Amino acid sequence: MLVSKFDSSENSLLFSPKVVAMLEQLKALNLANLELGKYSFEGIDEDDAFFIVMEYQTAKQSSVGPEFHRKYTDIQLLVSGEEQFGWVRVSDSELADLDSKYQYDAERDICFIKEQELPLEINQMKLGHFYLFTPQTIHMPNLAIGEPSAVRKVVVKLKTELLNR
Repeated sequence: MLVSKFDSSENSLLFSPKVVAMLEQLKALNLANLELGKYSFEGIDEDDAFFIVMEYQTAKQSSVGPEFHRKYTDIQLLVSGEEQFGWVRVSDSELADLDSKYQYDAERDICFIKEQELPLEINQMKLGHFYLFTPQTIHMPNLAIGEPSAVRKVVVKLKTELLNR
């Protein structure tokens, strides 16, 4: 997992020009007022990257458990509200073991595992930061800090191989 400030000039050192351009496009939008739904990035094939604007209630416990993806890396940006998440980095062999044990949904690019499967570190999402979860980062978003509350979030889905190109 990687955490960075959304408006950091260091992002150009961390990511490929394509990813930096995507972040710049997001910065230019009024994310607080953008309609909920799926959007594409200008100049980038939608199969390579897209983003989803969502709102939901956080929960004291995950109803589905930790998740991982194969095809896409998640870049999550909290727009409003408060949320915490669990995460743990795993090796490729651990990922393969989990992959064979649980049912991966290729259409949705997601696999849910049992929460007890791995010890998760819990962190709080901060406004103005984004959180990058590669396929080797098992993560469990949408967790309440105290009582459940409303959250608005943007999730970028980026083909993992484009992170460094």
